[in-house]
Amino acid sequence: MILPEHELNIISVGRASLLKNQHRNLIHAITIPAKINMLKNTNDITDTREILLAILSNSGTLAGISLALVGIINLKPNNPKLDTLADDLYIFSALGFVVVCYLVFFAIRLLHSPRISYWVRIIDALFLGSLTMLVVAGFLTVYTFV
Repeated sequence: MILPEHELNIISVGRASLLKNQHRNLIHAITIPAKINMLKNTNDITDTREILLAILSNSGTLAGISLALVGIINLKPNNPKLDTLADDLYIFSALGFVVVCYLVFFAIRLLHSPRISYWVRIIDALFLGSLTMLVVAGFLTVYTFV
């Protein structure tokens, strides 16, 4: 399809779009903000896939951070009771993030399943629960060290 010279042709490429002026044959890159669809019921497969991939990368990173914080907690034991509680919260949040990684991995393969919205809600809830445990453990760690 050929557009008139005064119209603009927008070509979508991931999170950026290329704007091509047909009249002058100039190509300019403009950034379009990513859609924020977390915890939104969506029926669009591409939006669901983007959400799952974002959760997958963040969960893996946060699981590693949680395990590293367990080691940091054990370097300076001040209050054994708070350290044990923070330790447990870090371990359980890391476990939750790892489970989220596995669930996302399998959910990506089931994108065309009619129950994908159910799995996305479970993944979102588990991710937010693990994130909440990580934040609470962080507050306990700061309270212990200070």
